[in-house]
Amino acid sequence: MHEFPPDFIFDQNFRPNIAELESLRNWQCEDPSSLHKVLKQLLEQYRRREVNLLETYSRLQFEYSSLLHLTPEQDVEVALNHKVEPERPSLLPDPTPSGLLLNTALPHCRKFAVWFAIHGIICVVPNWQDNPGKDSALLLVLFHNPEANGITPRLMLSPRVENAFAGHSSHRIPHFAPGECLIDYVPKICDLLKDRLKHVVESFEKRKEFVSAFLSHFGRSVVEYDAESFFFIVLLFEWRDFYFILHITLTHQFPAVKPIFTFQSIYHTNKQGEPYTHTYSEYPFSPRWSGNEMAERTWYSTFFIFTHTPSGFS
Repeated sequence: MHEFPPDFIFDQNFRPNIAELESLRNWQCEDPSSLHKVLKQLLEQYRRREVNLLETYSRLQFEYSSLLHLTPEQDVEVALNHKVEPERPSLLPDPTPSGLLLNTALPHCRKFAVWFAIHGIICVVPNWQDNPGKDSALLLVLFHNPEANGITPRLMLSPRVENAFAGHSSHRIPHFAPGECLIDYVPKICDLLKDRLKHVVESFEKRKEFVSAFLSHFGRSVVEYDAESFFFIVLLFEWRDFYFILHITLTHQFPAVKPIFTFQSIYHTNKQGEPYTHTYSEYPFSPRWSGNEMAERTWYSTFFIFTHTPSGFS
């Protein structure tokens, strides 16, 4: 850590009040979090500045004020596009003495961001390596003009949440209807996230129960299995002195989508020199069965089909 505080370069659109930057004025070079504290104070000043600019636009100010009844102020961010294209003159008057123009002709020029904390995902995806921070979702709402004639919502998920929601149409969100307000729309997103999280947890618990049943019934035959997310289990079986490997694969949609059973020969290869395999997905199955019943009935059904049809290994 340097003895002197860092230098910051700002453009004409943002001039922070240095007197309010306590961590910068009283720089503590021995404190490793000093820079982080300065950046937090700078971001807070910038956030307040963007919020103050909303006072010029009644609809945007109403949207922001109403959001504060639903979520803490620190979880709502506002960003206004301050760029002006030469060929597209601004349609709005200059709101500040510094000559700041808000160009309504520019797309995505006003943004509301609402953060949602996601709890419980770590139990479902315990060691997702590419997760840089807290599990969260960000609702980004783009107002194409101050009158809110064009609004585009977008839901962005942190990596571990994205991975856990895979297969659940994680980016499909409700349409923002004409005349609708954020105070009505944000609860829909909250309910959507809660519902998806519920399905993710239920699928995880059902996969765990299913794999555990196979471990209980065929523990000595297990080659490997997914001990964290329970998406697969591999077993080695013998039938009439013939040995083969069984791969059982589960998806994020389990138990709505049945498991895939792939039988692999340890003797035969195909024309490409790869182990010969045969996959079964058509067999009796009900998502309402218990994990133990699923394991027993699916195993005996597929094994019977495999050993009593010409499509099996010969």
